[in-house]
Amino acid sequence: MPAARWNTIVEENPLAGIGGGPARAPKKGRAVALVPLDGESEEAPRIASNMSELDRVTGGGFVRGSAVLVGGDPGIGKSTILMQVAAALARQNQRVIYVSGEEAIAQVRLRARRLGAADTGVLLAAETNVEDILATLAEGPAPIWLLSIRSRRCGRIRPKPHPARSRRYVPAFRR
Repeated sequence: MPAARWNTIVEENPLAGIGGGPARAPKKGRAVALVPLDGESEEAPRIASNMSELDRVTGGGFVRGSAVLVGGDPGIGKSTILMQVAAALARQNQRVIYVSGEEAIAQVRLRARRLGAADTGVLLAAETNVEDILATLAEGPAPIWLLSIRSRRCGRIRPKPHPARSRRYVPAFRR
């Protein structure tokens, strides 16, 4: 619930996120092993988009199981560039799923046609319910574009139309 007056705050229960609730009390933590920063590590395999600037800012491509948040003002081209990347990956025989939260399937198809991406095999859905999206994605791993994270709703979370609070949904998609 938002604060009622300017310069006031509202306390929120940190256990109220996904899977939280009165039955889940905070667990006592355990000490974890500390390692030096300069140790050996292997480079994570990446899925290159073959879009040079995007691959540059993602460190050479997308890491499987990672999440990349693309932000910007409305109309700046986020959906357009993500459609282009989805098409580029599908052309590399990657299984790609594009889930729109604010645009209808017809709108996304029109953009795909305009960009020459309609025949690439990108799988498309228009859905906002997190549980339904997770059930659909249970078929197996694939690069997934979730457009308009703020439009997502989850039966386990009370809806709160606030950009920072909407990020609570993101961990549900990183299974």
